[in-house]
Amino acid sequence: MPVIDRISGQTGVSQNRRARGPATVPFSIPDQEPASIDAAPATSPAAEIVAAYEPEETDRTAAAERDAVGQRLGTALLNELGTLQRNLLIKENYAVSLERLNALLTVPGPSVSPDLAAVLGAVRLRARVELARHGQ
Repeated sequence: MPVIDRISGQTGVSQNRRARGPATVPFSIPDQEPASIDAAPATSPAAEIVAAYEPEETDRTAAAERDAVGQRLGTALLNELGTLQRNLLIKENYAVSLERLNALLTVPGPSVSPDLAAVLGAVRLRARVELARHGQ
């Protein structure tokens, strides 16, 4: 551990006062970090303030679940639109696809992120256009 036994020179506190002499109290700097670092408080006041403005983990989880439900609904709509397209191309009975599209459109969409909501809105619109084209 380095030991400083005297400090001399001006202190810089005031230009009108001069240091009266060397300091007589030894000053030392420990070589290592304190052993009880784990005893420090887990959160600081600043961290508590930041945490108050961040959404809780349950809010994030709930939003992620709603987004996942919205993605599954959008995927189901796109799959059914693809099935309808294939059935129209091979001249098969497409009434079942139209019924499934209609059923999927009656499912209320969850409140999702704005970007996902825009995509879901476009897919729903396309499904409604297909239903209208085929008289449903």
